[in-house]
Amino acid sequence: PISAYMGGTDSHKNSDVRALLSPLSDLAERFNVAVVVVTHLNKGSGSAMYRSIGSIAFTAATRTAWAVTKDKDDPARRLMLPVKNNLGNDHSGMAYTVGTADNGAPVVMWESSPVEIDINEALSSESDEFRSERDDAIEWLESELFQGPVSSKDLQSRAREAGHSWSTVKRAKKAVKVQARKTAMRGGWEWYHPDDLPVKSEEDHEGDEGDQSQDVGPFGFAGPLRGDIDDSDEVNI
Repeated sequence: PISAYMGGTDSHKNSDVRALLSPLSDLAERFNVAVVVVTHLNKGSGSAMYRSIGSIAFTAATRTAWAVTKDKDDPARRLMLPVKNNLGNDHSGMAYTVGTADNGAPVVMWESSPVEIDINEALSSESDEFRSERDDAIEWLESELFQGPVSSKDLQSRAREAGHSWSTVKRAKKAVKVQARKTAMRGGWEWYHPDDLPVKSEEDHEGDEGDQSQDVGPFGFAGPLRGDIDDSDEVNI
């Protein structure tokens, strides 16, 4: 996956991703080769163009992009469908199953007929039309915090790229019980998934007023230095 080659590049920043991919494109042109970049889909919904993890630049900068997903009617069948194609027809895709060869090795078995299913339809679920904006934001926020805390300013930028309003993200924050903590006395704020926070001791619980979703101050839970204020509340996007 492309994430293994990102180094210190922020995969959610459009300009950083394009700066990384540009010399790779020049390299491919110089040696007349094709470069296949692999990434995962996020757990959100909406257009397939925005479903790759990280910045939309991964999809926008490529000449052609494909997505692989399960067939809703046949869990053993995989659909490989075009997300975009600047080089040719993007109206049909392919399908395959994974079989077993005589020696026991797995083998990809491609179907001979093209698949005429739209990628957005293939990636959507029956419940998509009933999902609220907050539900989408909850799923997005949990995926963003899956690998650890993220600064609130970075989350605002990522939310904008993913199409989520900051007010909706803040409602999702309360629903997931995400907590914010200052990184230093004059540092910025980071959002933590509740699973990533240290377990409170009995002494901590004795002074707890019962609000498990409040933000965390720099010196622990409900710290004294603006522990109840997140600087993300002061920035409008």
